Amino acid sequence: MTPPSSTLRAHQHKTTVALALSLATVVGALACSPAAPRTDNGDSTRLDHGSGDAFNPDIAVHPDGRATVVWAQGSTSTNKAYARHYDPVMGDWGEPGAIGPALGVYRPMVEIGDDGRSLAAWIHREEGAERAFASYYNPNEGGWEPHVRLGSEYAEHERVDDIAIDHESNAYVMWSSLGYGVGVRRFDAETQRWGDTTWLQELEGDTDTRYGVLAVDAEGNVFAGWNYLNDYSGVQVRRYDVKARTWGAAVAMESPVQGEHGAPDLAVDPAGDAMFVWAFGLEDEEVSTIWAKRYDASADEWGASVALEGAGDSPWPGVRVVLDNDGNAFVVWTLDDTLYSSQFLVDSGEWTPPVAFESQYGQRARDHQLLVTADGVAVVLWVGVELTDNSLWDYYLFWSRFTPKTGGFSAPQALDLGKDYKAWPRFGADGLGHVMAAWHEDGICCGEFSDTYSSIWTARWRY
Repeated sequence: MTPPSSTLRAHQHKTTVALALSLATVVGALACSPAAPRTDNGDSTRLDHGSGDAFNPDIAVHPDGRATVVWAQGSTSTNKAYARHYDPVMGDWGEPGAIGPALGVYRPMVEIGDDGRSLAAWIHREEGAERAFASYYNPNEGGWEPHVRLGSEYAEHERVDDIAIDHESNAYVMWSSLGYGVGVRRFDAETQRWGDTTWLQELEGDTDTRYGVLAVDAEGNVFAGWNYLNDYSGVQVRRYDVKARTWGAAVAMESPVQGEHGAPDLAVDPAGDAMFVWAFGLEDEEVSTIWAKRYDASADEWGASVALEGAGDSPWPGVRVVLDNDGNAFVVWTLDDTLYSSQFLVDSGEWTPPVAFESQYGQRARDHQLLVTADGVAVVLWVGVELTDNSLWDYYLFWSRFTPKTGGFSAPQALDLGKDYKAWPRFGADGLGHVMAAWHEDGICCGEFSDTYSSIWTARWRY
């Protein structure tokens, strides 16, 4: 029996190509003193403040090595959003601090701009309602600015879907609401003001949108994709032209027949080309296939939807995509608890056949994440789960990088071999050859039971 896995879409950073192509790094020392090494690639360091459950981490990394990790921590009704900042000059983390006074916080997200300012957004639950908020961290002033309500005044069930920042530090937050639709709000870096909500799709009644994703190209044009539900499900995408300051019409991603569409993903390259991927399955059938659609910036048009050959028969494949500097796409998903990958090659215009990742310890892969580094290397991070002889689950963290010489991903490298429950891994890469991850963990810290059942950990390594 497969261990339970979160059905929420895993957030993946896709800021400016200038940022996203040069992401994460870092790690310092703190909490649970001392943090014992538990990895083949570097030390794992605990980040949370040690009082109350800590969960839902996210990480953003600047090309120069600065980083911000955010998470939620507290009891059921008193969860707050917390953050820690990494200083690459000093080589350590600052103290954990709350992002504003809001309670009942879940699923915080974070991005970081060229100017070093971090943007955090989260869901606030109170009296049965869920509302979306955001706040900026100014490193020059050393504090978080007052949080801003993102959603509709009347909506009660909102979600923060994704956030992104362009090369001029303008920010975009994508949020959705049951019965209202999906919208985007833009923060203007020059005026330091939030604009009004632009509705990408408006809904009525009990219809819903979900699994929104954002990506920003090097010129500041924005792509937004999402899944919608009414009498049937579908996925579509819109593009924001930064020069014209307008959103283009919605483009539906064609599927052969009516069915169920899973969470999509979206990536752009420096030239402004984009790749949109999603899972599609027939109603009442526990199988799905992976589909892709490419945007050609020079022609300003989307190509045909293409089904990836052999990438099927998995009910929740968790498809992820990134583009390298030349526009080649890397797609990763799960099939029967095993990771698979395929590539779109720009020169040939063709997809390569799916290839399975090597397995370690007989583990089952879950919660996989995908990024591309500043020098165009695709890296995958995932949780490997092994069923022991005592019918218990052991959890490990593994990573792998794409190697052009072999045309595939390397054998899995162990990042953390501690056997405690692990989930919600997030990671990024700086412009200096490092990758940094943050994740949620339950269990033992430093050889003894911690005073908090759930904790947040981080690690940094060379890819």
